[in-house]
Amino acid sequence: MNDRMVREKVQNAIDTLIERDAYLLEMDAHEVAVSHKLAEYLQQEFPEWNVDCEFNKYYGETKTLDEYDSDWVRPDIIVHKRGTDEDLLVIEIKLTTSDDDICCEKKKVELYTEDEELDYRHGLFLHLQSDGETDVEETDWY
Repeated sequence: MNDRMVREKVQNAIDTLIERDAYLLEMDAHEVAVSHKLAEYLQQEFPEWNVDCEFNKYYGETKTLDEYDSDWVRPDIIVHKRGTDEDLLVIEIKLTTSDDDICCEKKKVELYTEDEELDYRHGLFLHLQSDGETDVEETDWY
C-alpha cells in the first residue's frame, strides 16, 4: 500500500470522526475516547488489517523504544497484522495545545518509524482540535 493510499484512508477516517463525533472534541473528552472512535473508522478503511488502541506488546514482550525515556510504550493507534512483522501505521494523538506535549508525541512517532524492530512503515502525529479544523499536514507524517 503506497503513501498516497494510506494518507487518503487516514484522512477519510478523520473526516468521519469529525463528522460523526465532533461532540467528543467539543466536550474535551479524554484522548482515549477519541482515539477509540478514530480506530473504529480506521478499521473500516483498512479491513484487511488489525487496528488496535494502546497496543503495548511485540511478540509477547512489552513494547519499548531504545531512545525513549520510559521502560515501555503504547501507541495510541496502530494498524498492523497481529503476530507478524507487518506494521503499517502508528498514530499518536494529542488533544492539548501544550507545545511540550506536542514535541514529545511527535518524537515518539519519529522513533516508532525509525526503530528497526518495530519498523512501522508510516507514522502520524495527529493534533485534534475542538473546533473540528483538524488537517493532516505533510510535517505530521513520518
